[in-house]
Amino acid sequence: MREHLIVDIYRRLYGSERKYISEVLKQIEGAFNEDKAPLVFFEAPTGYGKTAIAQVLSLYSLLNSEHFYKVIHVLPMRTIIDDVIKKTRALFREFFGLGEKEDNLLTAFVAGQSMDHDDVFFLDAPYTVTTFDTFLMSSMKLNPKMMSRIDRELSYGYDYYTLGSICSSFIIFDEVQYVLDYAITGERLDEYSLPKIFMGVISYLIESNVPLIFMSATMPNVFVEYVVKKVLKGNKTQYEQIVMTHHDKKFSPEYDNDRPSGKAIVEKNSFISEKDVLEIAKEHIESSRKVLIVRNSPKRAIATFRELKEMGYRGVLIHGKLTPEDRKNSLEAFKDAQFMVSTQVVEAGVDISANTLITDPAPISSIIQRAGRIARYDRGEEGAVFIVKDGFYLPYNEGIVKLSLKILVDAITKGNVDLHSYDDTKNLIERIYSEEKTQGTLKRVVPLPAVGKIITFPNIRSSDVRNKMISEFLSKRSFIRELLLPCYVVPDNISSDPKKIAEYILNKASTENTLSISMRELRQLAQNGGGIYILKYRIHEEKDKRKDLEMIPIENISERIIQWDRAFIRDLIVGNMVILIKENDYIQGLGPRWIQDDRE
Repeated sequence: MREHLIVDIYRRLYGSERKYISEVLKQIEGAFNEDKAPLVFFEAPTGYGKTAIAQVLSLYSLLNSEHFYKVIHVLPMRTIIDDVIKKTRALFREFFGLGEKEDNLLTAFVAGQSMDHDDVFFLDAPYTVTTFDTFLMSSMKLNPKMMSRIDRELSYGYDYYTLGSICSSFIIFDEVQYVLDYAITGERLDEYSLPKIFMGVISYLIESNVPLIFMSATMPNVFVEYVVKKVLKGNKTQYEQIVMTHHDKKFSPEYDNDRPSGKAIVEKNSFISEKDVLEIAKEHIESSRKVLIVRNSPKRAIATFRELKEMGYRGVLIHGKLTPEDRKNSLEAFKDAQFMVSTQVVEAGVDISANTLITDPAPISSIIQRAGRIARYDRGEEGAVFIVKDGFYLPYNEGIVKLSLKILVDAITKGNVDLHSYDDTKNLIERIYSEEKTQGTLKRVVPLPAVGKIITFPNIRSSDVRNKMISEFLSKRSFIRELLLPCYVVPDNISSDPKKIAEYILNKASTENTLSISMRELRQLAQNGGGIYILKYRIHEEKDKRKDLEMIPIENISERIIQWDRAFIRDLIVGNMVILIKENDYIQGLGPRWIQDDRE
């Protein structure tokens, strides 16, 4: 085998290379040549092209499957998956010289699995893109795509098949800072919370000698130390540790010289009041600068978007309550827009670039990620960052947000801060994670022993994990994250026909018209109304078809929802009930009426 075959693939795929991606790929191949599993910590700035590592490894597995058969790329948000899949398929189409007739081959090779994606069911495509939620549940034998069949005792959920698929893969955890941020920005860290389950799963993967990569633009040293000292433990001889973060002296000296982006400047006058947001946006738009405004809630984003549109400016809106189709359309329209208003969904993996950022207050890593969407491709460009100091803190912990702003203000007393600079960002990240308040929270993030038991005990099957998940939600606790349920936007011409609605939902194309809704939101809508319906049905066991369909306005069962009725919650979780919103109650490009203000 040629030396550095993996780097040859990278160069052929992209026609060029970035120094640190090539270096980490060389070290990964070197680890395999020494018959060791790579344990990689890779930190690079936003826009650096970290996704290339996952793409190259999936192609490498076609030529050398001795150590892993495929790649599973794990991301924090469903909104990122579309972009990664679209770009990877286009890249591979050119790489393999495929025409449109071979699109089915690309779909089979590059596949997504999440609430919005049904390309695969067992994370078993050569390059599978998924979310933390889907991956962690599948690792614990509960494949979300099999939930209904598990509940009807028609299947064990292919639990060990899915687990085998995971253990034969190279796992890449992208934007891993979200796991730690979830821990330090939440008010409550439940037993089965995202950080604890995540640590439990990676403990199992390391014990199973599965090759792993943790990637981020903002990776704190505390995470690297934790995994190496607390999780790796006695498996050190089986792994080759590859640390390419700002803690590694070999990595840091030329970091800034190799980055693709310009500057993202925070200065003394960057901290603004809420009343200044529209005026600053207007000033920068009229100076021919593209403006990105990030709000902490969809309702705030919609209100700001409408106000700028009423001023006559061309803009787009992105938030987590848009359908995948609307999100895709907004991203495509941004190239001809003057501004974008978004929520946190823009923070990671969204490939756009603006000139000016105006952001609600957030934890420091989120502010850095948001700044990664400005001056993204031109090293000579200087982007401006403005932070609303008196803004809306939720969904974050107010204490962590205020601490982040204080750290930024302190840093600015020594001069302007560049949120694309290696030195500036590493100092900000290490400062926040070294604070006593943060350290105290992180000490609670230990691997959940129950996770290892769930995975390794053969008598624990998918149905047992499903029952545990239901019991946690019934106790009003989280299981990985807050329970999110799919809500289908149904066309008006079938909105009164339960049978046609059921057929529409079974149609794979309906995933383009879904959004997620939390149980908390569902309870609020049960109290206040909001155009939501519940489609209830029984399933014909032999033909696996929905029958005895009944469409119920949420107002008719509001008490069951508000009282957290056990049977109702269970039916929602396992899929015996489906949440619907009629097309008339969803405004294209804006989202559901229930999250908007009173204007039509």
